[in-house]
Amino acid sequence: MEIIGKINISIYQPVTESKILTDKVVLTYNRKEHIIERRGQAFFDKYSPMFADIIADPDYIFKDKKKKILLWQQKSFRTASTRCIFVCGWLLREKTLNIITL
Repeated sequence: MEIIGKINISIYQPVTESKILTDKVVLTYNRKEHIIERRGQAFFDKYSPMFADIIADPDYIFKDKKKKILLWQQKSFRTASTRCIFVCGWLLREKTLNIITL
């Protein structure tokens, strides 16, 4: 498990009914492997250095309709060759915010 960034709790808290107790976002080994399996190692190597910025400055934040402890965020930006849109899912835990998918 590694801390990959921090959120601004004040912009995430209004979206959820659960109390957010930490600003730290972690990526577990299991979720890292999930991202690599779905997107590829090249994707992970290229974009993982941007995870902290994606987390810190989302374009949109919305909650899951079915689960009170799940938040989603979207961030779009351009690189020199492509336009990227990231949608991240977060599972609110007591002491961590776990990324579940990217």
